[in-house]
Amino acid sequence: MINLQNVSIINNKKVVFNNINFNVNSGEFVFLIGKTGTGKSSLLKILYGDTPINSGTGNILGFDLNNLKDKEIPLLRRKLGVVFQDFKLLTDRSIYDNLTFVLKATGWKDKLKIQKRVEEVLSMVNIDSNYNKYPFELSGGEQQRVAIARALLNNPKLLIADEPTGNLDPETSKEIMQLFKKLHQGGISVIMATHDYNMIIKFPGKILYAVKTNPNEYVLKNIIKNGVDRFDVASINEVKLIRKLSPKSKLYFMHPIKSREDISSAYFDYNVKDFSLDTKEELLKILESTKNARDLNLFVRVAVSNEHAELDLSRKFGALTSEALGLVRLCKQHSKKLGISFHVGSQCMHKISFSKGLKEISNIIKKTKIIPDTINVGGGFPSIYPDLKPEPLENYFKEIKLGLDNFKLEKIPEVICEPGRALVAESGSTIV
Repeated sequence: MINLQNVSIINNKKVVFNNINFNVNSGEFVFLIGKTGTGKSSLLKILYGDTPINSGTGNILGFDLNNLKDKEIPLLRRKLGVVFQDFKLLTDRSIYDNLTFVLKATGWKDKLKIQKRVEEVLSMVNIDSNYNKYPFELSGGEQQRVAIARALLNNPKLLIADEPTGNLDPETSKEIMQLFKKLHQGGISVIMATHDYNMIIKFPGKILYAVKTNPNEYVLKNIIKNGVDRFDVASINEVKLIRKLSPKSKLYFMHPIKSREDISSAYFDYNVKDFSLDTKEELLKILESTKNARDLNLFVRVAVSNEHAELDLSRKFGALTSEALGLVRLCKQHSKKLGISFHVGSQCMHKISFSKGLKEISNIIKKTKIIPDTINVGGGFPSIYPDLKPEPLENYFKEIKLGLDNFKLEKIPEVICEPGRALVAESGSTIV
């Protein structure tokens, strides 16, 4: 799809890149990572024909970038879509007219087909109304969605995105990234320039902090300050502590064994709705202690191999797969939302444990024909210690994503994890 060999880029007599080799295959989602001013945009401009190659060879979507004629540039840009940081919408035209302008400029003539295509792409980016609004009447996130819709008009095989979240707030940035991921899953290749490395290595789901790892208030306040608003609590004291520090955070009582008093207090006094269990007895205890509440989110914890963990928890908690089948069916009847969880053990030193755990869940889904609302891959993410040097966390995240892709479901359930030491182990030292 893209092939650059020994390419050099010179801008205003300054060498931006020298002798770079770069390949992107069909179906890939590729990030260009680098600080502002390091040449990411210059490289992308070569790909969509805005800047010539100074030396080396380049091909994209069958076009020879070394011999690209001016009249071929529009043909190239019909095969790819480009999304910019500053949207580049025409301010004197409505959303609808911005998009029809592109179609007419690329040879579309039938008014009904133009209208249908505009409505299709706007629906793809979740804009189903306000077609007559002008760009200045939209929020930044809405403008970027329109810009993405514009890039999709001619059914591109490749999307090129140049810092598409650079002008957006963190929450809107997440939404735009989810949109790109959705488009990628639909078969479009993506190459994206970004300076936000955290956007890439992030866990592909929601993150809970396991409070028991370090319940120090100073640590918790910093975790909350940095955006974590979900917590794995293992006791009623942890419930009280988090409610004091962050009243609106969502709490998950993930210890599989709890007293009736703690369950009742967590539910009625502290608005905890998410509970874990691994036996029928614990399920009955939860139901009775909450007076058969109908708004519970129940997680069935499944026992999985802890062979790569420094601390094996498999004999302590978790239902065998044969037992989990019945529990999943029961919890489906008694819960508002159903979750299935596992834990690979503390300080897991091999990422394969997570894909094995996900395979167990996949087997349960196939046997019960019940798709959970949430999958909890637990904790166990390792930290660096003097005698323990695990793979980078992003490798674990990639393994989890691969395991989820193997489910072959039309829609993947919400995914959560509950790291503890992976978030805080390296933030302090013990003096002995």
